[in-house]
Amino acid sequence: MDAVRVPRAGIPVFHALAVLDEVRYLDLIGRLSTRDLNTIARMLSEVRSVVGDVWSERLCAAFVTHMVSMATLRTSNGFDVAEMAEHLASDIDAELDDATTSTQLTSRLRDMLTVLSLAALGKAVDISQQADRMLHIPRIITDTRPVFDEDAALGPIGAVIQHTLRVEFLEDGEYRSTSFTLTPGDLRRLKVMVERAEIKEASLAHLLDQTDLTLFDLSGDRDD
Repeated sequence: MDAVRVPRAGIPVFHALAVLDEVRYLDLIGRLSTRDLNTIARMLSEVRSVVGDVWSERLCAAFVTHMVSMATLRTSNGFDVAEMAEHLASDIDAELDDATTSTQLTSRLRDMLTVLSLAALGKAVDISQQADRMLHIPRIITDTRPVFDEDAALGPIGAVIQHTLRVEFLEDGEYRSTSFTLTPGDLRRLKVMVERAEIKEASLAHLLDQTDLTLFDLSGDRDD
């Protein structure tokens, strides 16, 4: 756990959590203690409803992002809740106002790491990331490429339409990219496969609904 550090962007989030008044804090814990918060958007909506008048929109969004990331980190590494909370609080101890604030942050982080919706979303994110590479940004670039005769000075005799699938992905903590050439036929086959995958997704979602299992939708945190 020694390698776990609070990013600089997360310090305002942790400080805001530590100094939040007790009434709002208990309300926040209560709102997050439900299995119905199966998306980042729903969780953010609940956070806004409690602290939206005292926290900025950016702070509310950052709070959700950092809390889910923290829950995912704990799940993926099997960290003890109390130890992780104490470690994170001590990591930014110098940024806090006093010892009381640090102690309160430790207690509240311990609560957050075990709150139902965050723990569940953390596990869902951890499971969804069990792959060698994580898709970041896909793009399809379409262009025409001229075809020249033996004598290039005579100008093109025709052209081909070509698609280039450019994929940016995360691997070993670094962003990388690769490209694939697609013919119009490749593009049509890819479209059929995507449509089939969407049908299978809808079928499985219906099955989960019938069995009263929660469907975690993690797509929102990866949309452009």
